[in-house]
Amino acid sequence: MTPDRIVLTLPPDPAFARLTRLATLHFLRHHGIRAVEARRRAAAVERRTRAALRTAQRRPATAGALALTLVTRGRALEVRLRRNRGAADRLFVVLRPEGAA
Repeated sequence: MTPDRIVLTLPPDPAFARLTRLATLHFLRHHGIRAVEARRRAAAVERRTRAALRTAQRRPATAGALALTLVTRGRALEVRLRRNRGAADRLFVVLRPEGAA
């Protein structure tokens, strides 16, 4: 199996935070995570991203685009948020169900 990687680059505007929820929800459901857990995790990603985008919007001189990265790593699904050339914050890692491919 080849690893999947989705990168969503966002400008420093909190209005775009909803896109992170939709992308995360689709990614998790596609990889076999149950609907309730996928919605809960996607909502958490949206909250954390909205906060990061608000901070970036308040400091335009130092802030740039944020990148949400959704990656498969073996049996794990990983979601990271990277701020303007800085270190990535791991939002969460979840194991795929046994039957999911």
